[in-house]
Amino acid sequence: MLIDHAVVLLIDDDADVRESAQKLLTLSGLPCYAIGEPERALTAIPPDWPGVVITDVRMPEMDGEQLLERLRQQDDQLPIILITGHGDIPMAIRAVRAGAFEFLEKPVAPETLIDSVHRALNLRREIIENRAFLKHELGIRLLGKSAAMTQARDRLMQLAGSDIAVFIVGEAGTGRRTIAEQLHHLGRNAEGPLIRLDAELLGTQDEHRWRELYWDAAQGGSLLISHPEALPQQLQAQLCSWLLESDPGSRLGKPVRTLAISACDPVGAVNDGRLRPDLFYALSTATVTIPPLRHRREDIPLLFRHFVLQSCRRLRKPRPEIKKPFLDKLQQGDWPGNLRELRNVADMYAIGLARLEGLGRTIKVQKDQDSLDEQIDTFEKALIEEALSLFQGRVSEAADYLHIPRKKLYLRMKKHGLAKEEFKKSG
Repeated sequence: MLIDHAVVLLIDDDADVRESAQKLLTLSGLPCYAIGEPERALTAIPPDWPGVVITDVRMPEMDGEQLLERLRQQDDQLPIILITGHGDIPMAIRAVRAGAFEFLEKPVAPETLIDSVHRALNLRREIIENRAFLKHELGIRLLGKSAAMTQARDRLMQLAGSDIAVFIVGEAGTGRRTIAEQLHHLGRNAEGPLIRLDAELLGTQDEHRWRELYWDAAQGGSLLISHPEALPQQLQAQLCSWLLESDPGSRLGKPVRTLAISACDPVGAVNDGRLRPDLFYALSTATVTIPPLRHRREDIPLLFRHFVLQSCRRLRKPRPEIKKPFLDKLQQGDWPGNLRELRNVADMYAIGLARLEGLGRTIKVQKDQDSLDEQIDTFEKALIEEALSLFQGRVSEAADYLHIPRKKLYLRMKKHGLAKEEFKKSG
């Protein structure tokens, strides 16, 4: 498209004005693409185009105010400069309030127009650079090429640089908390604190200190609320009150961005009385649903390779070969523990305990509230299971592989309720 080589899109139904302005901009080193029909502008601008729109206000097909609204629906950060006649100033003021970059009254002095375009281009350059940064950061942390993940990532990229409240819904292990933390670090309140309020860990804290511990501590930063539907009703009511204080029009305290995560359907939680409706609406200016792993199976090979590489780097081990039949088998699983479970399997693979394609065993996903001893026991059990599977129940060989005495392995098997017969190849 011709506009790809331009940094200004000029829209004016008067051919003489259009030709004169285009010549002025081009001679000033600002390549300009000019059109007379505002409708064409809606299809002429490619995504992340690094340019600026200049449009007349009074046009027969569509006025500048309507064009502004339509263009901002496509890209709400596109700088749009309005050229107005004297009688159009009230409309132009409304347009600026609606997001226009600037309005200039006819006749426009050439130096005024050029200065306005340069300022708008500098802003647009910053916006495009920030988008590229956000896309890179989210791409690293939210791997996947599936349609579901691409849609979620695009949605998060739109929200990352803002300060609006976001409600993240997804099953345990899908990365909800990581995503929320990333939204804080990429948002406007990134330099402020990130305070975590987890309903499941609230315990017996003094309710009179709730404000001090959470809201006051989060001033100028973000408050990450886990499982808001499980908060005491009294705290839910207090949160609603505090959120009103954080309204941009309020002078009380510094703005606080709220980020909420939950595994349940928030609308369902409102309907059954667990979540206050006013709190739900306050927390969900935007809602993002993170798909479970079973709904994006095509991402599993990419994710597994990434997790294995991370494990090998952490353990300083060479990266093992990952054969396609093994990846195919991984894609067949339901993965109730989602990314957390897949990462655990990758850790096992990195230390050589899931090398045979026919094993089909995975590590039981850990519950968030498991103690360290419980997690160690579960991990130990998984290591023994994988070793016994690898050697088809031959305890001596499994013990040698694990570098422990056979008697000690028998004791550990008894502890975990494992019998060698379970691992012998049938038939």
